[in-house]
Amino acid sequence: MAARVLYRPPDEMTALLLKSFLEGDGILVILKEYGCSKVYDGLHLSMKPEWGEVLVSEEDYPRAKELLSEFLKKNA
Repeated sequence: MAARVLYRPPDEMTALLLKSFLEGDGILVILKEYGCSKVYDGLHLSMKPEWGEVLVSEEDYPRAKELLSEFLKKNA
């Protein structure tokens, strides 16, 4: 599966909520966290303002993009 970055959430909670939201519509989601070991928890945020990446397949990307807009409006 060729994956594409859909969104770079600011925190893990947003990533998990978005994942659940997309999977409820049948879209497979992969979360990629930028952080490393919990020993250094939070250190990566000083270098990157995002928690990580939400990835979806190329084929699901158009629908996921629409759902992302809906998700962000609801959670603004």
